[in-house]
Amino acid sequence: MNESELYEYTIEILSPTIVASGGKLQRIDFIQRGTRIEILDMDKTLADRSSLELFERANYNLETFRGGIKDGKIKYEKKYDLQFTGSGGKNLDNIEIIEHIKSAGRPYLPGSSIKGALRSTITRAFGKDNVYKMHLKEKITEVLTKNPRGGERALKEVGVEADEQIFGSPTSSPFKLLVVSDSSFAENSSLQLSEIVIQNIKKRENLLPLYAETLSPGTKLTGTLIRKYRTLYSKEKFVKEIEIIESMAEKSRASNSILLEREIEKLSKSDPNKFRKIIEFYKKLLMMSKEKSTILLCMGFSSGYFSKIAVGNPDSEFLQDVQKLMNLSNPKKQISSDFPVSRKFVTDSMGLPAYPLGWIKMTLSKIKS
Repeated sequence: MNESELYEYTIEILSPTIVASGGKLQRIDFIQRGTRIEILDMDKTLADRSSLELFERANYNLETFRGGIKDGKIKYEKKYDLQFTGSGGKNLDNIEIIEHIKSAGRPYLPGSSIKGALRSTITRAFGKDNVYKMHLKEKITEVLTKNPRGGERALKEVGVEADEQIFGSPTSSPFKLLVVSDSSFAENSSLQLSEIVIQNIKKRENLLPLYAETLSPGTKLTGTLIRKYRTLYSKEKFVKEIEIIESMAEKSRASNSILLEREIEKLSKSDPNKFRKIIEFYKKLLMMSKEKSTILLCMGFSSGYFSKIAVGNPDSEFLQDVQKLMNLSNPKKQISSDFPVSRKFVTDSMGLPAYPLGWIKMTLSKIKS
């Protein structure tokens, strides 16, 4: 047996997807021209002598200088454009834009984010919900009896410790045998400016929207995935190997069907007309997941609580226990008993929910050695 197998992965963005860089574009960083957002390059703009002199005349006031750029009075450079896909006719002058991660100025998907989505999806399909549910109850008892102020730490530990009960220590996890590269770069033209609404599906109320750079549906990226074998490890008996590649599509199908059917049911009960496009999108995903070589993943910023946990069937008792531990972790911010009721959706030009965030399609092809 070879010590490893090399695969090329192809990813297609199915719904607007963002892996946030941690940075935000402020008012001074962009100009709106209708539905087009121009991201300014102030360094290059001020490298021009005439522009620098105008900046000096404006007493080095960036806001005044930006006004001159917007009015066409100052020559300027820009990095790239974003097409705004949200509510038509909206003035975006005072928003903040959450930035998608980039390298050398170009967007991509980090291998760690892709692997994290694979790990959550595959683990959900293992049918080990009982381990997570029992460990959650043990954590609540531990906090209540031994450390009433340790709820925040306990909340972070639950998933990690339950994971170790299933796979053993981190050094014995089968996911050590999976190496996922960063994706290829996408063109900046693949980015769009998405309006993200936060909705309570019980009360049907909206909070203030967020704005983010997202990779547009249809964007395609490539990279490599290596499956190593435990023969690479000197202490191979401590590495639990699973048939990760051969069963990955099957496991993602089983994992996602529960998640998607649950969301379709909840949105249909809430407001089927308002969420029509979302429901239709989820139904398309269910059909797509039946394709033999298709691996559907949900990843990145605001992709939802259910997509990130390793529990395939988070029943009402489990969610109540999560709510208890969350309330113990932050007593000042009490979590609703019907948690989680909020959803984040990308809007269309009419301001209606059009997409959930973060769904991607992955296919693998083996590279012969």
